[in-house]
Amino acid sequence: MFPDDDIFIDQSKTKAKKWREENDKKLNESDLVILIITPAALKSDEVEREVSIANNLNKLILPCKMNLLNLDWTELKWDIDTLDGIKFENDEDLRTTLFGEVDKIRKEFSTKLQNSSSPDSDFISIHLDKKTYSDGDKIIIYGDVKELLSNVPVSLRIVSPSDQLVLVSQIYVDLDKKYSTTVTAGGSLMQYEGDYRVDTFYGNSSRTAKTIFNFKGSTTVSKSLTTEDVIIVEGSNTQIKYRIQGGKVISAVKDPGISSLIIGLNSTEDGTIRLTIPRSFLDARIDNNDDDFFVLVNATEVNFDEIKTSDDRTLTIPFSLHSKEIEVIGISQPSKSLSRLFEKPESIQKQNEQIHVVSLSVSFDRTVYPLKSKLYVRVNCQDILFGRPINLEIANSDNKIIDSRQIDPITHPDSELKRAGIYQESFQMNDTDWKVGEVYTVRASHGNAIVYDGCTTDKRTPVIQTDESKYFSGSDMILTIIDPDADKDSQKVEIVGDSPESFLTISTSIDRIEGIKLLETGDSTGIFQGVIGLIGTLDDGTIMPYSHTENFFKLLQERNAVGVTPLRFNQNDTIKITYKRKSDVITLIAHATNKIDLGTKKYR
Repeated sequence: MFPDDDIFIDQSKTKAKKWREENDKKLNESDLVILIITPAALKSDEVEREVSIANNLNKLILPCKMNLLNLDWTELKWDIDTLDGIKFENDEDLRTTLFGEVDKIRKEFSTKLQNSSSPDSDFISIHLDKKTYSDGDKIIIYGDVKELLSNVPVSLRIVSPSDQLVLVSQIYVDLDKKYSTTVTAGGSLMQYEGDYRVDTFYGNSSRTAKTIFNFKGSTTVSKSLTTEDVIIVEGSNTQIKYRIQGGKVISAVKDPGISSLIIGLNSTEDGTIRLTIPRSFLDARIDNNDDDFFVLVNATEVNFDEIKTSDDRTLTIPFSLHSKEIEVIGISQPSKSLSRLFEKPESIQKQNEQIHVVSLSVSFDRTVYPLKSKLYVRVNCQDILFGRPINLEIANSDNKIIDSRQIDPITHPDSELKRAGIYQESFQMNDTDWKVGEVYTVRASHGNAIVYDGCTTDKRTPVIQTDESKYFSGSDMILTIIDPDADKDSQKVEIVGDSPESFLTISTSIDRIEGIKLLETGDSTGIFQGVIGLIGTLDDGTIMPYSHTENFFKLLQERNAVGVTPLRFNQNDTIKITYKRKSDVITLIAHATNKIDLGTKKYR
């Protein structure tokens, strides 16, 4: 890391005018800055300037203090007391001590960069503007390629200290064979202090370059995870303390068959959860020694960080957007022969088999429902564990189970869906457990597979629409009501307008029609339509005939569509349309006239 021929001593300045520029350039390129503190150095403005630059660049500084200064580290400038330094009597003492310290630092850097750093590979190089970054800093990544490949970008990856993927990106190479990009340090996937690896690939896996940087940790970790919540494991009195960023915990279940804790969650972004698990509830031990937990996120094994005490084990687990389930699998086994110590525990083998066997998903038929709806829940299970049911549970936002169902895959009646591995159940909302604006979760389980989906309830305002704003005698009004809350059943064409839940009235100065039925335009559209025929009345009271054979209203009547008797109106009358629900009333006004040419077929 520190080759002998790559050491720059600022005292060997040239007499050229740009010596300071060269000095600053070398300072920027250095990995280690050795600060020799003498009485003269403490008085030097140039030394102070260089120390300031090194601090701003987050360079590793090794301070060396002469004993004759007779000053404590805390009495020195530049916050030297915050650094690990060495003391020396004379040049020979400094040379000997400094050689050992630099050699130790050299080995530390070599270990960090072994198999992960190739700053000048034959095909591609990679560089960073600094070696250490704080939360919010801009990380400038740049380099060049030996050979320009047409329309081939540089693939970039940043990997966390726990080998979690932080960033994947592509950078196009300029015509001068150089590339660069800027990344902001921090975020939900770059939170924890440590060494992060940057990998680049160009064209194929043999054209790679790697380096590392140190991240000081995110200042938002403690803020976002400061509130510690507690959830009670279903069927027990055990409380699990947790802190979560990027989602919400909705359930906690223990599977006693394989000693695992299953956390159900709704994730809103890539995030992190910190679980404090009492050892008395779940542990991982072999031969009375701690072993690693086995952690799955959506049935995929992930790495995690852990802090252990005598009473509990705290796991910090990353998850991605759309994650629904985290499972922590423990081990509790007696002593084994040496030949079996290297085998994966049987409980984990069993879990792996079931994870690969059971492919399970669950979904509501909609994400937003009106109250008093019928809900359809579909479970997709392609691999059935014979003799074991599929369990469905619906819970409210307080994790209270408000409805449940068991599906027998063998005797389930819907054979058409069952042939595709889909099992559907319907649930009817009641007035007690379903509230406007609440979030509800369905939990499906089969064997050890558990999945979730969510929905909410809402109340929306209907809209009345007519195809025209002015009508003539003999014409038809195509009336549309858009009312998503009237669509109570997504698998059924419904009717509005003739019940206390939704009552439709159309009136003029001389006529009134109530309880008009409008038919939904299709399954789960929430759009209802009907046609109203209009008949004008002359000044002497004579009703104008409604006998035009091509009239749309008559054609609908012949097909037994939903319709009503034609509406009568006076000259320059007003048509009032009122749609009344239990909670609100919506009104629309249209106009009508009987001054038309009866010899034409179009009246608008």
